[in-house]
Amino acid sequence: IRTITVRIFFAEVAHRDLDLKLIDVVKAFTHATMKERLFIELPKGFEQEGKVGLLNQALEGTKQAANLWQNLLTEVLAAFGFVRSTIDPNLYVYDKPDVYMIAVVWVDDIACGYSDGTAFEALLTHMRKRINLKVDDMNQFIGVEIYRDRKAKSITLKQKSYITALVEKHIASESIKAWKHQTPSGTSKEEVAKLMAIGQAKTDAEKCNMIAKGYLSILGALLWAACMTMPDLMFHSSHLARFMQSPSAEAYEAVLDLLRYAYCRRDIGITFGGVSKSPPIEINESDMPEVWADASFGGTVMPFGGGFIRWRNAAVCWISRKLKFVPLSTCEAEVAALVNVLMEAMFVVDILQDMGVVLADKVPCFTDSKSGFDIIRQPGVTKHTAHFDRWLHWAREL
Repeated sequence: IRTITVRIFFAEVAHRDLDLKLIDVVKAFTHATMKERLFIELPKGFEQEGKVGLLNQALEGTKQAANLWQNLLTEVLAAFGFVRSTIDPNLYVYDKPDVYMIAVVWVDDIACGYSDGTAFEALLTHMRKRINLKVDDMNQFIGVEIYRDRKAKSITLKQKSYITALVEKHIASESIKAWKHQTPSGTSKEEVAKLMAIGQAKTDAEKCNMIAKGYLSILGALLWAACMTMPDLMFHSSHLARFMQSPSAEAYEAVLDLLRYAYCRRDIGITFGGVSKSPPIEINESDMPEVWADASFGGTVMPFGGGFIRWRNAAVCWISRKLKFVPLSTCEAEVAALVNVLMEAMFVVDILQDMGVVLADKVPCFTDSKSGFDIIRQPGVTKHTAHFDRWLHWAREL
C-alpha cells in the first residue's frame, strides 16, 4: 500500500469520526490454499529418509504466498460487501446508506475505520470463518504512533519512538540536552550552500573510513520518516541519498545533523481533521484538496522541484526531488515541478473517489510562477516553449 493512502485513510477516519480498530491476522500467509503442486523438505526433527512434504497451504517464503493471501482476503471482504480500490489494491471500502467502513491492509495488519459497531462485529464474525485474527485498539500502525482527539475530530501521526530508537542506536553518546535544532540545515544562504556543496567521498581512504559508519542505515531510516510523517526531512534526505554508495565525511555529519533535528521535532507530528490553523483560501471555499508546487532554478544544472497536496487540514502527499532534465528557463522548471505533483494529485483524487468522497469541482493548483501560470492557462505555443508543449497541454487539461 502507498503511504499516501494510509494518510488519506486517517484523514477520513478523523473527518467522519469513525471508530478505529486494528485487525491482526495470525500467520497470514498460511491461510490460503496452495494451487501449484509444491514439495518441501520436512522440518528438522520430523525427517523421514527418502520423503518430502506436499504443501497444501501457502507458506511464508514461497513466491506465491503474498499473492495467494491477498486474493483470499479480497475474496472474503468482497463476499461481505467491500469494494476493492482499483487505484490502490490494498484499500477496501464498504459504503452503504447506513454503514460506512474503510480498511487499509499492510501485509497482515488491517486498519479498519467504521461508523457502526454492530456491522463491524458482523464483519469480524464473517472473517473468522476463514481467517484466524486478533482485534486490538489502534495506537500504532506500521511503526507510526496514533494520537486521537475525538472531541476535536482530529488524528495526529507521530514517530516519536522510532526517532528516539534511531538516536539511541547511532548517537546516544552525545548530550541530547544541548541540541537546539530549529531547522534541518539552517536558513541562511551560507548554510544552504554548505549543504548543497556536499558530494561523494573523494579518496579510497575516505570511502573505506565511511563503510563502518552506518550512513546507509541512518539515511534509510530517515527516508522512511520523511515519507511517512516528516515532510520537512524530504528535501535534505533526498539530497543526501545521492551519495549512498560512497558518502563523504561531510555527508555523514549532515545525516547525523538531520537525525538530531528529527529528534528535536519528534513531538510535532502531522494532524488531520480538527480546525485548520492555516488562513482560508478564497479560491478553495469548497471542501477540496489543494495542490502546491515550486521549483528552484539556477546554481545547479538539474534543480530541485516538488510540492505537496493538502487535504483535511494537513499534507497527505509531498515531493522533493531532482528534476531529471536540464530546464532552459525558470518557467520550464516551475511547470515541471507542477506536473510532478499533478501526477500524484490524480492518484489522490482517485483514492478519494474510491472512498466515496464527492469532489464538487476541479482541484485547485497553486504556483508562484506567473510565467508558468500564464503559459498553462493560455492555448498555443511559441518556438520558445515547443520543447515542453505536451506538458503544457496535459497540465492545462487537468
